[in-house]
Amino acid sequence: MALSLKDIKILWASCAGRCSYPDCGFDCIVHLEEGNTVTLGEMAHMIAASPKGPRADGKCRGPDSYENAVLLCPTHHTLVDKAPSTHPVELMQAWKRAVEEYVKVRLDPHHVDNLEDFRLHINKLLTQNISIHRSFGPESEEASRNPLSPASKIWVLRKLAFIVPNNRHIVNCLNNHEKLFSVSDWEVVVEFIEHAETFELNCFERMDGSAVPRFPKRFAILMGQT
Repeated sequence: MALSLKDIKILWASCAGRCSYPDCGFDCIVHLEEGNTVTLGEMAHMIAASPKGPRADGKCRGPDSYENAVLLCPTHHTLVDKAPSTHPVELMQAWKRAVEEYVKVRLDPHHVDNLEDFRLHINKLLTQNISIHRSFGPESEEASRNPLSPASKIWVLRKLAFIVPNNRHIVNCLNNHEKLFSVSDWEVVVEFIEHAETFELNCFERMDGSAVPRFPKRFAILMGQT
């Protein structure tokens, strides 16, 4: 397989060097005695490199790219290519997404298994954001009293140094813990995500104020803010 070095790194790192076949999880990096290491993982094409190969249409070959590759152990690489009709591209893509999401969530240093612990972590960041907004934001007491005060400059610095990074982290955590929320609560989460992403864009490319969704108070309530 002629993947680029960049794509090879992404493929192996995204699945933590494990076979992506469901319920396999074979460690494709085997550490032997005396520091000897063997890599047994095989970077399999979903659509074959040959036009007549597995899952190809007989006319075009599959690209040598991360998007068209999945890491498998030798046994499951052989299996999917021997029975391509049983292992279509869409199924292999689903395996790949599942194992990458599993790795991403499990390696998240802030991964939790219940909503209460999740709220505790998020509230620390929300509290900092809210405090900065109240002290230096456009609607702060100082800004209202004196629009030319240093508060406006401090606001620009604080939102770039703290609020934007905090929002990014909160959004990542929300996406990694989607299963903790009901469908109705996730609608509130989406409101915050839209606010956070537009707020960040507005920091670097000034937009019409009406185009930036305000911080949804429903999200603060959802996170247990009083």
